[in-house]
Amino acid sequence: MHVHHLIVAFAHGQLSRREQRRVLQHTQFCAECRVALDREIQFVADLRAELPAIGRPTARQMTRMWSALWTEYRGTNHRPSLDQPLQSIGMALALFLLCVFVSSAFFGGASQVIAAPLPPIPADVRATDTPVHTDTPGNTIPAALPSEVAIFSGIPKPSPVPVVGEMAIGN
Repeated sequence: MHVHHLIVAFAHGQLSRREQRRVLQHTQFCAECRVALDREIQFVADLRAELPAIGRPTARQMTRMWSALWTEYRGTNHRPSLDQPLQSIGMALALFLLCVFVSSAFFGGASQVIAAPLPPIPADVRATDTPVHTDTPGNTIPAALPSEVAIFSGIPKPSPVPVVGEMAIGN
């Protein structure tokens, strides 16, 4: 029985001692598994030697990169822009106004604002005699009849009930 399924784990050092002994004992007698194990051990050794160098810049590359970064940094304008303070002031003003409206809604209580309140309505309106002076003597307005006197109590009076048999106006 071959140990192909254990060879990769053996090369990476991931097997228990018992499994390691099993692989070593088998590869002493099986040439096919011994070749596969030697190939895998060599591959793991190559990976461990080469992988740490991948992505690591050389000293010359680092020197070029830092000089380019410093040149770019020194060449840019580092004066503060006027846009940033204006944006901050605008945001602060908007936040202040929001706080004013929200706090007045929470702490203002139940208040109503009436733009122009109605004048008080008198409870009783009566016609009075108003003397009128004209060039001709004797022209006076007669006193108001009781049917012309308006009495207002605040509640409108109901309409009169129509009488049966009366003709409507306009017929």
